[in-house]
Amino acid sequence: MADQELNNKEQDQEFTRRSFGGQDHENARLNSQLIDNQKKPKIKRSLFRKIVNVFIGTFLGLILFTLIFLGYTQTKTFRETLREKVITLVNEEINGKLNIEKLDGTIFTSLFLQNTSVVVDKDTLFFAGNVEVKISPLQILLKKIYVRKILLEDVKIAMLQDSNGEWNFSKLVRPKPEDTTKSSFPFMVQVNDLQLHNIQFTRQSYANYKSQQSYPMINMNDLRINNLHFAAKAFVDVDNSNYLLILKKLSFKPNLTRFSLRNISGEFAITKNFVSINNLYFLSDNSEVKLNARIDSLNLFGNVHLDDFKNYPVTINADAKTFNFDDLSSFIGSTELLKGNPYMELKARGKFGDFRIEKLAVDYRNTHFRIDGNVLNLNSPGNLFIQAKVYDTDFNYEDVNTLLPTLKLPEYALLHMTGINIEFEGQPANFKTKFLGNIENGKVSFDASINVSANPMTYDIKFETNELNLAPVINMNTLLNSKGSLIGKGVSPADINADFKFNANGSSFNGYPLDRLIINFNAANRIIDLNIDGLSGNTGALVKGNLSFDNDTIPLYNLVGQLKKLNLAAFLKDQKYESNLNLYFSADGKNFNPDKLTGTFSFGVDSSRLRNKKIDYSNIQCTFKNDLSNRDILLTSDFVDFKIDGDFSLKKAIA
Repeated sequence: MADQELNNKEQDQEFTRRSFGGQDHENARLNSQLIDNQKKPKIKRSLFRKIVNVFIGTFLGLILFTLIFLGYTQTKTFRETLREKVITLVNEEINGKLNIEKLDGTIFTSLFLQNTSVVVDKDTLFFAGNVEVKISPLQILLKKIYVRKILLEDVKIAMLQDSNGEWNFSKLVRPKPEDTTKSSFPFMVQVNDLQLHNIQFTRQSYANYKSQQSYPMINMNDLRINNLHFAAKAFVDVDNSNYLLILKKLSFKPNLTRFSLRNISGEFAITKNFVSINNLYFLSDNSEVKLNARIDSLNLFGNVHLDDFKNYPVTINADAKTFNFDDLSSFIGSTELLKGNPYMELKARGKFGDFRIEKLAVDYRNTHFRIDGNVLNLNSPGNLFIQAKVYDTDFNYEDVNTLLPTLKLPEYALLHMTGINIEFEGQPANFKTKFLGNIENGKVSFDASINVSANPMTYDIKFETNELNLAPVINMNTLLNSKGSLIGKGVSPADINADFKFNANGSSFNGYPLDRLIINFNAANRIIDLNIDGLSGNTGALVKGNLSFDNDTIPLYNLVGQLKKLNLAAFLKDQKYESNLNLYFSADGKNFNPDKLTGTFSFGVDSSRLRNKKIDYSNIQCTFKNDLSNRDILLTSDFVDFKIDGDFSLKKAIA
């Protein structure tokens, strides 16, 4: 086959020489090649192969372009161009001046900004010594914006007010028409490492410019925060309304004399289905608090109505090993009256409209409270209902003075109640309660139903004491065995309608026996009838009368009383005062203010004996008259009479 092809080629060359005799050798060679090419078969390429070749060429071209572009983005020229472009674009949109001293890194994976500042009206509103942003761009293919790291270091933020009362930050953004269109954000955002280090924040009014003052309570016109450090992770899914912040650390030092935050950490989540705070840890110089709380079925992104909270599951676990009220008072002035470091523990769970307080423990110095119970209808404050028990509780009144020192309450340092048990059921303004407690070796108990919401308020109170010693309160020993009740409605003279009964038979007071002590009063139709009957040994006392509030709150009173067989020696513990006195008095007047007092008052002695001296009868009567310009005082007695009139003040004379 090869030989045949060779012969054919030679024959063709010979034919050429014969046919084109007279031409040179080069033309012959070219003609020979032309004949060879005409005899070779043509190769046909398919359409698919052509398309593949185009794609391969295009892909290789894109790779080459990308490599060239990536290489260019690493150059100093590109970074400088990018820095200038960013500054120009931002400055066109704000009423200020952005400056970035140096930009490093690459726009695809990491950027490093040095000495970034924003100046508004010669005020440096923002300065950051170092800003780092690191991202993973390929995550965008998974519809995720993944930020590996955001770091701001050595930042200064200065919100300042000018002489016209305008704040520099309010001037920064140019006003734009409100955008009312709704749009979705299909990307999830994950910030894996967010750090703020050495942040300084200042907010000062014009009057406090450059102030270095510190305050006991926060002053929003002169607020300075130094050494703020923050570390966290964040996850945001806008379309699905899922937000998560994992706070690793937050600490700062404000210009407050009593508060410095050493750390806050915890996990904060908000979704369409729940809101939660997990592992919250708060640590200041004075307080340490832990908290876990969660409420399910709550969608803060929908229409939130408190009434709908009724069936939302709630869980709360809080533990404050120590909490100093000064931390709270540094931000809320109304709590300034509270002082000290209580301990508190709370465990509660259930539905928002019916949750159980499994444990509420509060310890403050020598006072200890233990409470459990149920809270109902919290979703409807007007119908709030509480069922609670206070048990194994001790109360030291001295701790009240420590807790509320600014109120200057009476000091009863020896008043200490133990074994307190309280039951409470009802609404805050309409409830039933029972109380049982010990003071020294005595006991106090009461059972009450009170409705403050009624008009007028109603009450049914029954109380009892056994061997109660009131020495911590009145500084005199007592042994009080009593029973009493107060039943009625109203408290003002105009609407009171009540009965009060008190029986302290078989008691003692400062060593003196109270064989009988009965106090009754009845109030109705603006009149209070009073009856007191007492007996101590052979000494008897009786007081009867009434107070009338016919026209105003200043009463008219008519009282009579007597004291029989009083032996001063028994009360003064000195036999030289041995006596048998029978005394009486009467008062028919108006007002208790000495300068406005009017009426007739008398005091007398009848058929008595004092230190072996017999007194048949003696009486003193005093009459007070008063008009707009003159006062009269008339005193009449068995041994002297006198009258005083004119414009004078008894209060000042007594003082």
